Amino acid sequence: MDQCKIEFFKTVEDSIIPQLQTICEGWIDIFGCEKLFNIQVESLVHRLEKMFNGIVKKNRKTQAKLKSRIESLMNEKQRIESLLNEEIKPPIDQSFSLNDRHKNLKTTIISYREKCIRKFQQEAKELAEKLEIDCSNVKKLLEDDLQLTAANVDKLEEIVVDWRERKILYQEIENVRSQIEIIWKDLEVSDEVQSEFDSLPLNNESLDKLQAELQRCNQLKLEKFPKLVDQLIQEIFEYSEKCKKPVPLRMHPEDYDQSNLIELEANLKDLKVFYEENEKVLTLLDKRDNLKTELEALKVKQQDLRSRLQNRGGQLLKDEQERKLLEKKLQKAEIALSKAAAEYQSIHNTPFTVNGELLKLEKLNVRRKSIKKPYNG
Repeated sequence: MDQCKIEFFKTVEDSIIPQLQTICEGWIDIFGCEKLFNIQVESLVHRLEKMFNGIVKKNRKTQAKLKSRIESLMNEKQRIESLLNEEIKPPIDQSFSLNDRHKNLKTTIISYREKCIRKFQQEAKELAEKLEIDCSNVKKLLEDDLQLTAANVDKLEEIVVDWRERKILYQEIENVRSQIEIIWKDLEVSDEVQSEFDSLPLNNESLDKLQAELQRCNQLKLEKFPKLVDQLIQEIFEYSEKCKKPVPLRMHPEDYDQSNLIELEANLKDLKVFYEENEKVLTLLDKRDNLKTELEALKVKQQDLRSRLQNRGGQLLKDEQERKLLEKKLQKAEIALSKAAAEYQSIHNTPFTVNGELLKLEKLNVRRKSIKKPYNG
C-alpha cells in the first residue's frame, strides 16, 4: 500500500504540480503571490492525499466483498461437485482481476446449478410416481422455470433425500410383503386376514406390522411343515416335467428338515422362472412330442394285420391321409422348435437341453403332391 501511495504522489509531483507551477509563476510575476502559491500547492496535495485514502478505503471494501463472494462460490462449487459427482472446471485465470474472476466463477456455478436442479427434479418426479406421492406442496420446485439459486438447490436436495428414504422403506415393506404372500399361499390364509394388510401407509409402523405377520406365518409354517414339504415336492416334479429338467429329490417329507425347506422353495422358484422365460420353446417341444406320439400310434395301427383285414369304409385310406397330415404338422413343429432352440442358445450362450441331453431334431421328408403337366401332343 505504501508503494502505491508513493507512486500516486510521484505522479502528482511529476505531472500535476509542474503544470500548476507554470501557471502560478505567471501570477507571481504579476501579483507577487509566491507565498499564496505554496499554500495552494500544499492544500492541493492534502486534498489529493485525502482523496487517495478514500479511494483506497473504498477499494479495500470492494476487494473484500469480491473475495468473500468468490469464497462463497468456491464453497458452493465443492458442494455441487459432490452432488453431481463430477469436477467443475471454471475458466478462471489467477492473473485476472478479482472482478473478472468473480464473474467467470459465478457464470460457471449458475450453469452447474441448473444441471443440479434438473437432476433433482427428474429424480423427484420418478420417486413421486413410484411411491405415489402428492406433489402439490412442492409443485413450484418441480417446474422448469424454477430460479437457479443455491437456496432452490438446497430445497430440492432436501426433498429428494427424504423421498429416497421413503423408497428404501417402501422396498423393505414390499420385500416383507412378498415373503408373506408366498407363505399365505402355502398356508391357504383367508382373504379376510389378508385384507387387513391392504393399503398400509408408507411408514415404520406398517413395516413393524408386516414383520410381525411374517413371524407369525413362519411359526405356522413350522407347524404345517410335513404338508408343505409334500406340496413342494409335488410342484417341483410337475415343473420338472414341464421344463424337461431332472431334479433329484427325496420322495418322503420325513427326509427333509427346516433347512431343506428353503432349498426346496429355491428349486421350485428356479423352475418356475425357467418355465416363464422359456415357455415358447417348451410349448413347441410338447407339441412336437405329441405329434410324434400320434404319428407312432398311427403307424402301429396301420401295421396291425387285423386293422388291414377289417378295412371297412376305406379306413386304410383315411389312416394314410391322417398320416400325411401329421407328418406335415410335425415338420412345421420341428422347424419352429429349431428356431426357438437357436434363439435360446443365442440368448443364453448354451444349447437347449431336454432332461440333461441336447435337443434332438428330426428331419422329415414329406412327399409333396406331384402336379401333372398337361400333355401337349
